[in-house]
Amino acid sequence: MRRDLIKTVLQAEQEWDFDLIAGKSPEFYILETAAEIAKQANKPFLAIFDDPHGHRDDQNFYPHDPDKQIKLLNQSIGVIFMSPLTRERYISLDIVDASKSYSMSDSYPVPDPVTTSVTPYGDPGPQATGFKPKDSSIHLVHLGNLPEWRPLNTFVNALNQLIGTDKLTQLRLSFYGYVYGGAKELIKSNPEIASRCEFHPAVSHQKSHDIAQASDLLFVMIGRRHRDNQPSKFFAYLGHQKPVLVVGPLGNPIQKIVEDLGIGIYADVDHPDSIEAALRHLIDNYDQYVKAFTINQAGVEAYSAKNVARKWIQILDQVMAE
Repeated sequence: MRRDLIKTVLQAEQEWDFDLIAGKSPEFYILETAAEIAKQANKPFLAIFDDPHGHRDDQNFYPHDPDKQIKLLNQSIGVIFMSPLTRERYISLDIVDASKSYSMSDSYPVPDPVTTSVTPYGDPGPQATGFKPKDSSIHLVHLGNLPEWRPLNTFVNALNQLIGTDKLTQLRLSFYGYVYGGAKELIKSNPEIASRCEFHPAVSHQKSHDIAQASDLLFVMIGRRHRDNQPSKFFAYLGHQKPVLVVGPLGNPIQKIVEDLGIGIYADVDHPDSIEAALRHLIDNYDQYVKAFTINQAGVEAYSAKNVARKWIQILDQVMAE
């Protein structure tokens, strides 16, 4: 695959005369391959890290092949990290120079309302116009896969603590995409919780936006050892103006975004009490979190596709100029 990738890109380079060749990790060997192509083509190389190359726990990062990474990143004209904390870790370990590194985020699309079935992003739609009365149901939706490294144990424990309260009876939970078997079994082991949960297969990108628009709360789960990870799904659905419940390790960069914008609650993945309190507060103060999207509109729109694209252009202009 690497041999044919090199051959294909070099053939394309002959035709198009690229200004820049970029590679993305994971997997790290793809990043290495892109660097090799750039060297052969005598073109500048840009490195992009969706995830770091190494092992992470809840506090630290342990890079794989640091010497190899240093050599490769020395070749690059710029290094883009899809998390500010990953960037900080690489700088602190002297794997990359701060002057040539940048952090980015994912974005939410803003489609043409004429060509899509989705309510135009930025318009909260009929569900949010009068806000939710406190005695109506709240539909919480998780879009995307939940593998074993995003364990739901503490979330389910928090739901257990809500049994016997009106908060649980107000909740409906829907999961779209793969959910690891242990989590399903844990949920099904309690009939009261199981009766509130639905599991659905993965859906198309467009359909996922239709589901997000029809939801009340969006749920994002971050694994406890991924303190640096910024899941794309957090950004991808911000345009629907639905409050978010994010469960993850404290200190994750998304915690600050949620708290600064006031558009939801970031709960501690290690403590069911934190998740329970977040659910209670979101249900009781639902209108407050919907209004936050309007109050902090400029802050939310910083993550729109248009504005994130503008930031990409600024970085590309800067690294090419240097």
